[in-house]
Amino acid sequence: MNLRLAMLPIVRMTNSLPQQGLMYEVGCGAGALAKILSENNPKRNIIGIDLDHQKIRVAQKIKSKNCTYIEANALTFNFERCNGVIFSDFLHHISYVNQDKLLQKISYKV
Repeated sequence: MNLRLAMLPIVRMTNSLPQQGLMYEVGCGAGALAKILSENNPKRNIIGIDLDHQKIRVAQKIKSKNCTYIEANALTFNFERCNGVIFSDFLHHISYVNQDKLLQKISYKV
């Protein structure tokens, strides 16, 4: 388990997220968190999004049946209506202006 996962309150996140439906993890990196959260509840369909090609390649190797990964820019990605969005280690990587744009964009989809 990597350090990032060790620091996250996985049980609390699992219990706080909707128990079923489509969810996105924006900035999923190598996909470990999305995989854990999808495996904790098979009624969840989690799509991990990351701009880093290499990280998405790693994530695609560990995917589960209800978890997929897409190489995409979250600012231009066409989000579908969903039940939840996870930003566990992402927003600080983009400017405040882009944070606001992304949060507004996604708020209309949740």
